[in-house]
Amino acid sequence: MIKAVVFDVGNVVVKWEPENALSHLTGSRDSALRLLKACNFAAWNLELDRGRSWGEAMRIAKADYPDHYFVFEAYRDHIDLAHSHSLIEIEAIILDLKKANIPMYGLTNACREAFDAARVSASALDELEGVIVSGDVAVIKPDPEIYRLTIDTFELDPNETLFVDDKKTNCDAAVKIGFQAHQFLTADALRTALRRYGCL
Repeated sequence: MIKAVVFDVGNVVVKWEPENALSHLTGSRDSALRLLKACNFAAWNLELDRGRSWGEAMRIAKADYPDHYFVFEAYRDHIDLAHSHSLIEIEAIILDLKKANIPMYGLTNACREAFDAARVSASALDELEGVIVSGDVAVIKPDPEIYRLTIDTFELDPNETLFVDDKKTNCDAAVKIGFQAHQFLTADALRTALRRYGCL
């Protein structure tokens, strides 16, 4: 029996689409994605998730990719657009879990600014009783430390807690700590799993 659920945020509750922050610069999604790849944006953003300050992140971006610095500026200035699409089906699941009196929490790899932008798009995030934001604690999934921090902070029994994440590596790490885990692929599959666990 599952007595609590821990949700990832990006690409589970809210789509993370950094290319949308470049929409005013490019004529297509494909061109925006090419720009992000050209300046190794994913690795740069991961360090924000790990707790690097924006000031330091922008200094590094300017030094390493001076010809693409405008890409990093666009993401910083339009981070809300990168988190503007909530997943309505997941919001409905969160509300149903609330009605079922299942405590819910969050564990997300994100900087504080990214998480705040996601909260604007997905009001259901306000139904979570607490969220660990990796940028605030300077450790990211799948490091075991952040799972243990989640357990301690929210006083969870991992054996009775379902961890939901879109990345298999993060789910596998959660299982090693003792959580039950569900890799998020579709809302329907998640709802089916929650019924199987007796949550809905």
